Amino acid sequence: MSKLGRISFNLKGIASLLKESYLEVPKYQRPYAWRDEHVKELLADLSNAVRKEPEYFLGTVVLSATEKGVLEVVEFR
Repeated sequence: MSKLGRISFNLKGIASLLKESYLEVPKYQRPYAWRDEHVKELLADLSNAVRKEPEYFLGTVVLSATEKGVLEVVEFR
């Protein structure tokens, strides 16, 4: 029998997630995957998703919660 920990997920709107928690791009991702323009694109998309149309296609955002409750960006497409 596998000893994997329990996996859970929530489907929430990005605005509610940002109200509840901090969001960060983990340092281990920055050197090879995240350039300044990628972070700026993410922030612009998040701003548009929260402020603009009631329906805004943000794409796929995969987040992982740390023990401190910070949401780390695992993937953004």
